[in-house]
Amino acid sequence: MYGTLTDAGRVRVLTGRSFPSEPARLDGFERIEPPDDYPYVVRRRGRHVDGILLHELDADALAALDRYEDAGCLYERIDVDVSVDGRRVASQVYVRVSPPGASGRARRPRRTSGGSASR
Repeated sequence: MYGTLTDAGRVRVLTGRSFPSEPARLDGFERIEPPDDYPYVVRRRGRHVDGILLHELDADALAALDRYEDAGCLYERIDVDVSVDGRRVASQVYVRVSPPGASGRARRPRRTSGGSASR
C-alpha cells in the first residue's frame, strides 16, 4: 500500500478488521500525486515507492479494498514483488488503469488520506 490505505484506521473501517503490517519497498515504480486527483503508481525504471505490506488479508478484505479502489475502473490490483528487510515478498499493488484524463472518465472527488503517506 502506498497511499490512503496505509492508514490503519481507514483499512479497519473498510474491512471491519485490523491487519499486521510492515514497511515495504516497491522497486521499479514511482508514486504520482496529482493536485486534484488520487495518488497512483506507475512503472518507472530506477525508481521506488516506500509503503507498507499488509498481512493476512482474506478474500472478504480484498473485496472491500477492491470496492474502495474501484478495481477494474480506476485502479487494478496486480502481482508484484516487494522488498521487506532485504528479502523479496510476493504481493499485490493497486495501479492506475489509465492516467487521469486519458480515458475521458469523470474523476471522483479527491479522498482525504488522514495523514497516510504511501499505499
